[in-house]
Amino acid sequence: MGTWNTFYVKTPAENETLDFIIRTRFPVARIDPGALFTGVVFPPEQHQPPQQDLAEISSRLNTDVIWLSFQSVVDAFEFHHWRAGDLLRSLVFGCYKEERTWETVSGEPERWEHETLFEQERLELSRICGG
Repeated sequence: MGTWNTFYVKTPAENETLDFIIRTRFPVARIDPGALFTGVVFPPEQHQPPQQDLAEISSRLNTDVIWLSFQSVVDAFEFHHWRAGDLLRSLVFGCYKEERTWETVSGEPERWEHETLFEQERLELSRICGG
């Protein structure tokens, strides 16, 4: 798989506004429009999530914005989820500090996590240990 850096915006009724905001803020990103979510794909070297921009887009459009980043070579994973500008969940695994360790676990677990990610005990241990 290599590297995948993207964010998804739950497509609002005002889709032209969304396209304008994305093209203005991220001119080199590729936009993949969809019925439920619009995907915005960044080049592999742009792996840092533009968190302030994503929170502002979520707030301005009163919608969900999700950042996903994967790097298969080192098993790195990053996930952030905003709703109406509020950061609901952040998960960072092996991206910036140490490979194959939870670096950030904040917010409430989302429904998909239990079956998709690692054991719940590992998430809790990271939270308790200040990860």
